[in-house]
Amino acid sequence: MTETNNLPLPYFKIDRSYDVLQQSNSAFNLFGTVMNLSAIVDQDSLFKSKLLQVNALNIELVLKTSKNPLALFECSIEWFEDTGFLLCAPSNHMIPKLEQLVKEHQKRLASTNFELLEQKEELHALLTKILRLSAPILDIDDHRAVISFFGDLNAELIKVNTHSLLNRAYEKSYNELLIDFSGVGEITEEGMNQFVKLINQFKFMGMTIGISGIKPDQALDLKKNKIKEDIVFKNSLKHFLNVNKRTTS
Repeated sequence: MTETNNLPLPYFKIDRSYDVLQQSNSAFNLFGTVMNLSAIVDQDSLFKSKLLQVNALNIELVLKTSKNPLALFECSIEWFEDTGFLLCAPSNHMIPKLEQLVKEHQKRLASTNFELLEQKEELHALLTKILRLSAPILDIDDHRAVISFFGDLNAELIKVNTHSLLNRAYEKSYNELLIDFSGVGEITEEGMNQFVKLINQFKFMGMTIGISGIKPDQALDLKKNKIKEDIVFKNSLKHFLNVNKRTTS
C-alpha cells in the first residue's frame, strides 16, 4: 500500500488517454473502481475535461459519484511527462460528507489497532504459558526432584521459569536436583548463560545438582561457562535414579 492510497481527498493517477493507473481509497469510496476518467465525467463537462492536458491547471468538473448521480468537484492536476496526478476536492456542500468519511476511516483504523494490540497481548500470554509448561519440576521423593526442559533452551525459557523454580526448590528444601536435557533442542548462547546462572543459584542453596540426557557438545559448553565442577553428569534420568537408589540402600 502506497501513501497516496490514504489521501483524504479523491486522487487519480492517469495517463494521457485518461486511463486510471491508480486511485486512492477515498476515490474508490466516492466513485467505485474507475478504469478511465471519462467514465465519471458528466456529459456537459467532457469538453471541459480536455483542458486537463494542461499542466498545473485548476478546473471545476461535474463528476458522477456512486451515491449522488452528479456532484461538483474542484480538480487540480500536475503532469510529469505522460503521467498525470489529479486531485478532486468536493465543492463546499460535499465537504461535510467527506469529513464524515475521514472520521469513519479513522475510527476503523483505531478499532483495528486496538484489536491488533489485544491479539498481541493474547499471543504473548500464550507464549509465556507455553514456556512455563516447558520446564516442569516433579518430586522424586521428599528430598529429590527433577526439572525437565523441553524445546529450545534460550534466555526466554530460563527467565520465565527462574522465579517459580527457585521458589519451589526453597519451599521443598531439596537435597538433590536433577536437570534432564532429553527434550532440549537447540541451545542459544544467552540461553546457556542464563542456565548457568540458574544452576549456580541452586548450588548456593546447598543442593547437589545432576544433569542427564545432555549431549557431549552441550556438556563442553557448560564447562566453558565455568559451571561448578561438582555437577554430576549422567546418561539418563533412569541411570541417575538407579545410582541414587544403590547409594541410599
